[in-house]
Amino acid sequence: MPSPVVDVGTSATLTMSSGTWVVQLEDIDWSGRGREFIQTSHQDTANGYHTFKPKKLIDPGKIEVSYQVNPDKEPPITQTEVTLTITHASGAVWSCLGFFIEDQQSFKFEDKMMGKGVFKLTGPPTITPAV
Repeated sequence: MPSPVVDVGTSATLTMSSGTWVVQLEDIDWSGRGREFIQTSHQDTANGYHTFKPKKLIDPGKIEVSYQVNPDKEPPITQTEVTLTITHASGAVWSCLGFFIEDQQSFKFEDKMMGKGVFKLTGPPTITPAV
């Protein structure tokens, strides 16, 4: 059986369909994908274990980025939904609709200015494998 594809994060990019916020990214994290569940246990549940069923709606999660602050570019906090596309070094592409919900910036003495931003995703993601 062939081993699974392993990729490195170097050269991964995040682009927005509006293309208005261009910064040097250091980290990209996609987290929070999941769905809730309903507990279905009752008085006659056998063997002492709870039972569950998944809810139908799935939360696509959020994308968090660490970036080098460009003081000439305001983070896209006022923009509406845009298509966010992550291109992996292998060429695989993940995309989803999302909007910017949070930003924080840090200006440390004798160090680069850094920021952290969060995009809330909405709707189903599209995953295109590398060729």
